[in-house]
Amino acid sequence: MALTLNAGDVLANLALSQLLIRKGQGREAVTVLERLLTRSDLTPTNRAVAFSRLGAALEELGDYGRAFQAFRESNEVLLDSSGEATKTGLYSLKSANRIDRHRKALLSLPRTRITEEEPVFLVGFPRSGTTLLDQILSSHPRIVVIEEQDNLKDFLTDFAASDEALERFTAAGSAELASCRERYRALVSRSAPSAGTERILVDKYPLNTIFMALIARLFPGACFIFVVRDPRDVVLSCFKHSFALNAAMNNFLTLESTVRYYTAVMGIGIAALPLLGGRAYALRYENLVEGLERETRKLCEFLQLDWNPAMLRFQDAARRRHLNTPSYHQVVRPLYKSARGRWRGYEAYLQPYLAQLQPFIERFGYH
Repeated sequence: MALTLNAGDVLANLALSQLLIRKGQGREAVTVLERLLTRSDLTPTNRAVAFSRLGAALEELGDYGRAFQAFRESNEVLLDSSGEATKTGLYSLKSANRIDRHRKALLSLPRTRITEEEPVFLVGFPRSGTTLLDQILSSHPRIVVIEEQDNLKDFLTDFAASDEALERFTAAGSAELASCRERYRALVSRSAPSAGTERILVDKYPLNTIFMALIARLFPGACFIFVVRDPRDVVLSCFKHSFALNAAMNNFLTLESTVRYYTAVMGIGIAALPLLGGRAYALRYENLVEGLERETRKLCEFLQLDWNPAMLRFQDAARRRHLNTPSYHQVVRPLYKSARGRWRGYEAYLQPYLAQLQPFIERFGYH
């Protein structure tokens, strides 16, 4: 209707291109987008989105060289429009490096088991399959998932935002930590009032990987689901996606900075896993899409829940939820395996960074 009234409407043309891509009409989408990109009146945001969708359409056509160039141009537009405010914050590379400097002290902190019900933290890295797993878990009647709300912001601001704050955390007493837990529970009770003894609370915030050691001390009995995917596919997917910029997403504007951020974050996560012992469950995205029932049964066993067949019909529940994630249109579809190994089409562009990724490729069992 919008295009009928105004064939030049920018947003309508962007919506049309997305629809054409989803319908498998890549050539038609390319035509729409290339025409749109000749215009001089596009805002930086709309120009970046148009380049990103052009890349997606070209990728579907197997034209990886032109697709990569389109993704790069999308990111260059965003890079030009990004400000210093998007480069700092709790989830910035600077913050991850700060945690890494204090890693030894954080991993050696004493932990006292508490008796209250403790949450499950769903962590990993963006574009690793955490949203898919979120939807699968949400379909279980005994699980409630809070999706990407910074419920730990106050705690992390107080105890992780500077070297001095981290030093205060290492010296924090039980009363101070108990106060932080109460503030956290007050926040999540508003988002998930049904969580508690009847339903397990899963707090999904992938980049809390950076703070696993702190969270493990705050909630000594908490469990962690650590989602991994082939690092090459993860890095490429983050680089290709047109995110709203913030302290984390700002790192995805070049392949070099994406790899640097990935290795920093996941290096911290791997180092924290031994601290958690049997309270950490590593789940491979590829295993999940290859064997949904098998993997969800194993995960339910870890969570000490009976398996529920609704987990196989997670798309039904996903369509009823409002999802605050770029992956919405993907997780309401039937499971598909085409996202596996997409990096191979871009191997030449990834080549300079494969040595940095190799320890993670081997650690997670990829080849």
